Amino acid sequence: MSAKKPFKILMVGGGTAGHVEPALAVANELRKNQSDLEIFFVGTKNGLENRLVPSQNFELKLIPKVLLPRTLTPATLIWPFKLLIAMIKSIGLVRQSDLIIGFGGYACPPIYLSGALLRKSIFIHEANAVKGWANRLGAIFAEQIYIAFASTKSRVGTFRKAKLIGMPLRSAITVNANLTESERDKLRLAQIKEWGLSANQPIILVFGGSQGSRHINEAIMQSMSFFTENQIQVVHAVGRDNALPLKTENYLLKYDDLINLKDNDIIYIATTNNNHSFHSRNIAKNKKDKQSIIEISADSIYLVIIGKKENLNSAVLKPYGNIQFLDLKTLYGY
Repeated sequence: MSAKKPFKILMVGGGTAGHVEPALAVANELRKNQSDLEIFFVGTKNGLENRLVPSQNFELKLIPKVLLPRTLTPATLIWPFKLLIAMIKSIGLVRQSDLIIGFGGYACPPIYLSGALLRKSIFIHEANAVKGWANRLGAIFAEQIYIAFASTKSRVGTFRKAKLIGMPLRSAITVNANLTESERDKLRLAQIKEWGLSANQPIILVFGGSQGSRHINEAIMQSMSFFTENQIQVVHAVGRDNALPLKTENYLLKYDDLINLKDNDIIYIATTNNNHSFHSRNIAKNKKDKQSIIEISADSIYLVIIGKKENLNSAVLKPYGNIQFLDLKTLYGY
């Protein structure tokens, strides 16, 4: 008698951590609770999934990246052909799967379209308050639509049947959120000691989303004299591809090769435990990285968000008492 064929799930979503992290959270939970599943990921060669997915011991398969043209240019004319090529390369992967779960991002449209052609079951999760075009497309074919924010649901159209489930989070974050005050203090002091900082002075953790933020980096460096005068310590995730700032007395700057805060962004600190970084600071400063915002909200840390007023991810999180929103236009004049 032949062995039972494993149920195969194709997870797709990539480009930024906002797409990859929820997908990994779901995949890890599925793997933990159902050992007979076979789960693999599909992404593009330039996305953060290339670092994040293999680190979680999932197989990653690549398809061509197809950007949606935002303006009408000569390149717009060849876009349908690029999408067709990506679909051709996607069909073989989709044919292997029993279920597609999509989280938005560059890799999703070819997979969604191929899944529809092959009549595969498609589930999608929209992590943004404002729906991305990839998931708007996927919703047309989806059997189940899940959303992180109630405001994403619409009264008409495909998202009227969406189910509110919130943002899938890494298990380490949810565990951290349930720690006692004494357990939090113990972890915080251990991480502060590892970083070589003082527990008696404020600590600010600064990061600009999964790729870093040049504007935030510049603002922090211009404010270093203020931090120094007020004995405020700064731990700063500048972003993998951004310029390395200069070290000052209270600005912790250590290049730990591929050691990072959220498995996607090099941080110039001495930490070796990604989850502990949330415990060591008093204030976090962030530029509209929705995944980090929700993780920090779960951990009850005071958070300052820098973004645009029209960015609804920030607006829907404003009821949390530990979040303050600063408008980019007010700060930078645009």
